[in-house]
Amino acid sequence: MNTNLYKYLGFAIRKNSVVIGVDNILNYKKKFYFILISNDLSENSIKKLNDRGIVYYVIEMPHELKIKNIKAIALTDENLADAIKNNLS
Repeated sequence: MNTNLYKYLGFAIRKNSVVIGVDNILNYKKKFYFILISNDLSENSIKKLNDRGIVYYVIEMPHELKIKNIKAIALTDENLADAIKNNLS
C-alpha cells in the first residue's frame, strides 16, 4: 500500500467522513461510497456484508490510523472515496 492511502484514510477519519465497524456500517442509513475491510475480518461479518449486497475492497489495515481493531471502514465523502480508490491500484 502506498503512503497516500494512509494520508487519505487519516484525513477522512479526522474529517469525520467514515463509519467504523461492520455493525455500524450495516445500521448506517445514509449513503456511503466505498468500504475497506481488513483481511482478517471474520467470515460471519463478511457474510453479513454479502447478504446486504455491499461491495467492499479487502486491504491490510494500517496501524498508523491510531485506532485499534479496525476491521471495516465505510467512506461517506465521495471525493475522498474516489481518491482512495485511485490510490489502491
